[in-house]
Amino acid sequence: MKRIWVVVLLALIAACASTEKVDEELAIYFGKNIKEVIEELGKPSNVDNMQNGTWQYRWTRESKFSKGIGASFMGVPLAKKTSNSCTKILIVDQRKIIVDYGTEGKC
Repeated sequence: MKRIWVVVLLALIAACASTEKVDEELAIYFGKNIKEVIEELGKPSNVDNMQNGTWQYRWTRESKFSKGIGASFMGVPLAKKTSNSCTKILIVDQRKIIVDYGTEGKC
């Protein structure tokens, strides 16, 4: 039982560290013009008018992978297909300056 809790705790710590890394990456764009950021990150996946004078720029990356589930059928290992999605979000004001940032999903 203790072993399960240790594994869960380590997974949570790794997830938080990963999100913090992405947040630090996005923080360097705060106060910059969106055109500079697009030159670095590439074309955004989506741009939304937030109807309050700001725009939301989103970059979504999806990763798909298979992992073994520890079972087999007639000697052939079974795999489970999984996908993760990470979205980087930048909020831009009327002057096209980054005023906020965040993430969604597993980054």
